[in-house]
Amino acid sequence: MLWIILAQVEYGPAAEDWKQYRHDYRRTGRTPLRAICSSPSELYDAVHGSLDLSIIATRVNGGADHDIIAAERNNGVAAKDGATGSHIWGGFSESFTSPGIASVAASDQFVFANGYNRFWVLRLTNGLTVYSYDKPDARDASPLIADINSDGCPEVFTSFGNTAVSINGCATSYTTNWTYTLPASAFAPALLRIGGSWFVAYPASNGFIYVLNASTGTLHSSFNASVPSAISSYPDYTIATGNLDGVGDDEIVVPRTSSVAVYSWTGSSWTTLWSVSGLSSVSPVALGDKDGDGLEDVWVVAGGELRVYKGNNGTFLGQTSGLGVSGRYGSAHAPTLFDFNGDGTLDALVPYNNYYVRAVNGATMSIMGTFGTTPYSITSEVIVIKLSSTEVGFSVGDYSCWITTWGRCVLGYDDGTAVEEREIKGRYEILRDGIRVSGDMEVVVYSVNGKEAKRYRVEGESFINLSDLPKGIYMVKIGREVVKFVRM
Repeated sequence: MLWIILAQVEYGPAAEDWKQYRHDYRRTGRTPLRAICSSPSELYDAVHGSLDLSIIATRVNGGADHDIIAAERNNGVAAKDGATGSHIWGGFSESFTSPGIASVAASDQFVFANGYNRFWVLRLTNGLTVYSYDKPDARDASPLIADINSDGCPEVFTSFGNTAVSINGCATSYTTNWTYTLPASAFAPALLRIGGSWFVAYPASNGFIYVLNASTGTLHSSFNASVPSAISSYPDYTIATGNLDGVGDDEIVVPRTSSVAVYSWTGSSWTTLWSVSGLSSVSPVALGDKDGDGLEDVWVVAGGELRVYKGNNGTFLGQTSGLGVSGRYGSAHAPTLFDFNGDGTLDALVPYNNYYVRAVNGATMSIMGTFGTTPYSITSEVIVIKLSSTEVGFSVGDYSCWITTWGRCVLGYDDGTAVEEREIKGRYEILRDGIRVSGDMEVVVYSVNGKEAKRYRVEGESFINLSDLPKGIYMVKIGREVVKFVRM
């Protein structure tokens, strides 16, 4: 019996509150929401401003439900109530002037926004400016957030033109942990694990990917991955990372105009694990298990159809027929993975034909529903939001910055995100056959598809025996901390 352990804290990649979003683990299917959407109807259209390319879901007002934060070209950043679309707060005095397309991420304290000529930090609860930083003019990608040193304060990784930067996510003035000068402008970075340490991979417009130590900013490695040289309005068109074979280090998945390639670290260099060519109009990718083997597969829109490839070897697992994705906006973002019909298998939400969202059955690759039209052509990715402690919906932003939301889907009762959050008060120890816990907390064990396997209420010291679990990948939630392990 072998336990492979990866412990995370609140802003670690396995935590439900990890607000990374442009590489959202809820979107990629690592902790997907699970719901039963029998007949979701349109709930509201909420106007924001003009040309919305970035919306995220987060808890502005506290509680279990999600609100929506939108960033757009002319009027800055605004927060909307996720259930009703009503206005919560509106950005700041100086707007993102054209072509100041903004992108955002959020912690439980701050909103981080890349405009065209400024990097803004706003107070999450009221939208007031904490500080702004005059960065080089550029359409820069959404920030990535992760607490890589487990101190309870998230690091913010982004790029300003060709400068890669790590920013202190708790500071109330511009405070960098490190900067690194890249030889070309960079798109959105992605976090990955190599040799037990955290690194950040930056895809650059010269075709190379630069892998930096997340703690120090020193260069670990670089390689030519034929990253597209220009992404016009979409700096978030980017790479994905994950442990696709279930062992060793994380892989890097690179979508290109007519192909998808997966790269693996050998210990001394990056090599192609597998690649698929002959595609057209390739979108960014999402990662999530389709075939039930506990390992992530690669989901991508190409040639107007949603396709899925086995993550560890590139075997073709299936595609849609007649999905109809077309237009500049429909293929600009990754598929959103979400258990739409509550069957325990990931499904996908995909913008198509500019004004609609389609739900695709992940098991059969058939179309389950079509939702639209939006007031203007869709420009954001699809986000999934908790409308309440029992209901789920999904939203998009469009060309004139209207936000359209559909619901109400019944939240799966065995979904990990529905568990009450508790502050961890105690310690735990990973042993051969389970976990020894000391403190006052709730411990819940989930399978990789979000189904609850075990639940315990711990008061004092207790040993939780996990030796009777079948082989596979599990998540153990200990208060607010999560441990990912593979039982082999």
